[in-house]
Amino acid sequence: MKKYFYLMSLMVGLLVCSFGFVACGDDDDDNGNGGVITTGKYAGNRLVGEWIWGEPNMSQEQGHHAAGYIFNADGTCKYYSRYTDEGESWEEQRSGTFVLNKLNLTISWTKMVMKENGKTFEEPMDSVYVDQCEIMYPESGDVGMFLKRYYDTGSGQGWSEEGPFYKKGSTTTPTTQNATITEDKLKGLWYAVDENSDNKINVFMVNFMSGGQGYYAELKAKAKHNWEPEQESAPMTWQLDKNTVKFYVIIDQERMERKADILKLTDNEVTIKRYLDEGTDQITMKRAQNEQEVVMYFSQLVAEKTK
Repeated sequence: MKKYFYLMSLMVGLLVCSFGFVACGDDDDDNGNGGVITTGKYAGNRLVGEWIWGEPNMSQEQGHHAAGYIFNADGTCKYYSRYTDEGESWEEQRSGTFVLNKLNLTISWTKMVMKENGKTFEEPMDSVYVDQCEIMYPESGDVGMFLKRYYDTGSGQGWSEEGPFYKKGSTTTPTTQNATITEDKLKGLWYAVDENSDNKINVFMVNFMSGGQGYYAELKAKAKHNWEPEQESAPMTWQLDKNTVKFYVIIDQERMERKADILKLTDNEVTIKRYLDEGTDQITMKRAQNEQEVVMYFSQLVAEKTK
């Protein structure tokens, strides 16, 4: 179980790190409109602008992290992330171009710069790195946009969700956003899909129980094993500190610590930013009434692979 838990965390962390980041306030890009170029082939498109990770009422200090995209009307783009922790700071920057076809977004990254505690390291890219994404806009307004990123698993295609983002200048805040998270609101069984590709399905669930107790479990199936279902589980303890939950999974008598910032919590969904071994990601989990509900959902995913 320890191996599976580590590999899952490492895989998602590496995917998030592979996005790359660019600073949004470079002097070279200041054209009088906050650094966003508004003239070009995509002028007037909803995507053009700066999309900031989080929500309008969420300060950078909440999680000590800032990230976002800048999409220019001329087809150029940037992605940035800045992270601070206990006096240390890291920043990763990338720039490139994009092609938009309805909601299908193809980004080609051509340059990367990294900074650590103010010191800059420019790393040449041997080849263009391409991200294939699908844009998931909110039903109305510019708060709550997600990107569904597709990636090659080696023997098929997988995907992950990145977000939420809001467009700079938007002030509308979803009514579902909670200013304060309580243990009672968080208690219960939550689940999400970590991978659904041509060669593997991985659904995980976390049960936050009373008294700081609970358990973590994974439901898995692999093509090379003829999609035979597997389940791994481990006991855990957890504690809530403001909007950050820390939980400790006990695997092979070894306690492994994980934490996540709770970005949005409703009765039926919770969006979190996970801190993984190699980075962070954002994922939305759904509430389940019981474990059988999750097993049924997982079985449906497996059934789709074996049609």
